[in-house]
Amino acid sequence: MAEDLNVNAENLSFENELAKLRSIINGIAHRFPEQHRDDLVQEGILGLYSAIKSYNSSRGVPFEAYAVLCIKRKMYSYCSRFIKNAANYVNETAELDSGETLEEEIIDKTLMEDIFSQLRQNLSEMENNVLELYLKELSYADMSAKLSLPEKSIDNALSRIKTKLKKIFEAQN
Repeated sequence: MAEDLNVNAENLSFENELAKLRSIINGIAHRFPEQHRDDLVQEGILGLYSAIKSYNSSRGVPFEAYAVLCIKRKMYSYCSRFIKNAANYVNETAELDSGETLEEEIIDKTLMEDIFSQLRQNLSEMENNVLELYLKELSYADMSAKLSLPEKSIDNALSRIKTKLKKIFEAQN
């Protein structure tokens, strides 16, 4: 690991780093429902690419540790966007894509409504309140002030929400 501190962005090869970190990317993706794993792997690869482009060895952080952090953040951002999109999808009137039939659109919307409904039923009142504010894209500080809770409680509630959503997805398989 000490040699990692002497690495700079110019010396990093995307192919070499991907070969070293692919198992970590796949391991993180396998924590989530199967239907999202390919997308999560792609997000993880984008996170690695971003890490290579932005790595600064002068900060004293080994590249691998920095890369894993970037990979995880990119993958978790995908999950957060998915949750927000699912909620928006349920709450909005869906417009048909030119490639989708009405039946497919209805099935997709029904599935998303079912997942979102199951999630809401499995959440405590506080978690539902946090989710509602999160979907409105409020910051942790704003949610904390609005709900009179510490920011750490907000963060913990969001972690529990994501865990519960993951279990619902796994049950759908």
